[in-house]
Amino acid sequence: MDPTESIPPVGPPGSVPGWPMGPPPLPPPAPTKKWYTRPRWWVLIAAVVLIAGATGVLVALHGSGNPSTKAATGGAGASTASTGQPAVGNGYLANEPGAVVFIQWTESGTDLTGSAQVETLSGSPPNQTVHTDTLTVSGQLQGSTITLSFNGGTEVFGTLSGGSFTVNFPQTDGSLAPVTFSSATAAQFNQALAELQGNTGSADSQAAAADQLAAERAAIDRASSEVSSQLSGLQSDVSSMNSSLGAFSAQLGQEQADLATEAALEQQVITESQNGTDNNQVCSDADTVASDGDTVDSDGDSVSSDADTTESDVTGVRNDIGNLQGAATALQNAQAALPSYDDGAPTQSTVNQTIASAQQAISSAIGTANTAIAQANGYENQGYQDAQGAANAGNCAAPAQPYTQPTIA
Repeated sequence: MDPTESIPPVGPPGSVPGWPMGPPPLPPPAPTKKWYTRPRWWVLIAAVVLIAGATGVLVALHGSGNPSTKAATGGAGASTASTGQPAVGNGYLANEPGAVVFIQWTESGTDLTGSAQVETLSGSPPNQTVHTDTLTVSGQLQGSTITLSFNGGTEVFGTLSGGSFTVNFPQTDGSLAPVTFSSATAAQFNQALAELQGNTGSADSQAAAADQLAAERAAIDRASSEVSSQLSGLQSDVSSMNSSLGAFSAQLGQEQADLATEAALEQQVITESQNGTDNNQVCSDADTVASDGDTVDSDGDSVSSDADTTESDVTGVRNDIGNLQGAATALQNAQAALPSYDDGAPTQSTVNQTIASAQQAISSAIGTANTAIAQANGYENQGYQDAQGAANAGNCAAPAQPYTQPTIA
């Protein structure tokens, strides 16, 4: 066939001379009468595919090679499509949100032979795609009554009137759902398909944007929650650290009392020595003074143990500060992605003030602990001197050197 040959369009059923409906020209596209709900439309599409047993395989039309068949099926369309020319041929179009069906056929007597292009959405935003099924169509037109079969499946019936026809499709509940197809050109089908694809892309973009927005908000919410948790943990650990400092006062008081007992006994030993008491008795009492000195040393160990607790608390608070700083940085990064979103997250000022307060508490706790250690070391040294004085009074064995308690940092 000469590609330049003028191909007459194929009109709708009833446009061929000799048919009962006469040869009216192809009317302009009429809007689809939506006599059915969208959920039923989706049942329709499923029914069409099920009835046809469609597998998505392109089928060859049952044309005889005459110009009408080539026009209806786009016969020379491969050549015209490659030159950017609009698609050729006429048919019937059903266009709904989420689906487009375009039927073209040729006529031989009362017999209809052609194809149906079924375009439906699959998936959900943001991952929707347009799925294509090309089905064979066969049927008959008797007056205004039309019978169609898709891929040789179960026949469906309808009526043809005024350039459109309505077909009843069986539903899953056994009822029949009417769907109207209006006369249209192949170019109008392409336009409807482009709109379906464009709407799909728009829906996907909107859904993707919504998902991104939700993800950014969720990231801020998580970061905000983490900062709040770290703030609470830091404040709690600072409070616990400060509370533990009270133990120093009690331990130092006990050490001071034991030191007073030792000092009194030292004076007794010195008096005994001056009064000529038996030296064995004097040295025995001097040993008791040394033992009291050991008790003072033990009290110093308790103070040092309390200092170890404080040092552990300080380490915990320092770790809390690091964790809070990391959480605050993560929150700032999350907020930078969506500056307009405010979920009541703690401010950086609150974070800074809490950290500054915690650092001051650390310095104070370390100072309190080291002061207590210094005082305990002083008591221990005094206890050693008292024991040494008692030993010297009776020329007895020297007491053990006191242990110097270490400071913390």
